[in-house]
Amino acid sequence: MSDVLLIPIRFALLRAINALEALYELSIYPWSAHWEGDALVFGRAEFLPEELMELYGSDIRPTLEALARQVWEAAVTGNETTVWFIRNFSPEASILLLLCAVSEVPLGMILDRELSEAQFQRLTSVMARLTDSPLFLSETPEDDSFGERLGLARWGQGAEVGICDWALSEEELDAAQKSGLRVLAPSESVESE
Repeated sequence: MSDVLLIPIRFALLRAINALEALYELSIYPWSAHWEGDALVFGRAEFLPEELMELYGSDIRPTLEALARQVWEAAVTGNETTVWFIRNFSPEASILLLLCAVSEVPLGMILDRELSEAQFQRLTSVMARLTDSPLFLSETPEDDSFGERLGLARWGQGAEVGICDWALSEEELDAAQKSGLRVLAPSESVESE
């Protein structure tokens, strides 16, 4: 997990693209490797193929796809500064899920490495629109930092919307209600197993 509380989409998307290129063996770079200053950093997506397989077969995938479309609607269509709070999967896997959900390219096609030219074009078109959106990601652990992250999102980045990929606990719900953000989250637990 990154020590950075909010990651601009441009950097997270680059990591997802690097991981996708490695999946398709178009790159010699390791999963999710990127430079931060002088250091090469490896994200949680070191095991992206396995993680995508888990996501593909998961009961929570339809819920996460619906949340990903909400992220798109807020950040890209609505141009609202949005923070996507992620707990279930890595940012790279979550971004690839968003790209698939919005472009209507089945995740299975990426896993099978059978993208048609038209599907690839749809994915890259969605990537291009996402790149300049006011979207930030936050890998959010199950600890007491959620309130701090909400405050940073609202007051540090001017976020208007926060979208969580898990059902909020009572304490998290209270922090969300006090944050000044419009927070969306599933109403029942979607924790990955």
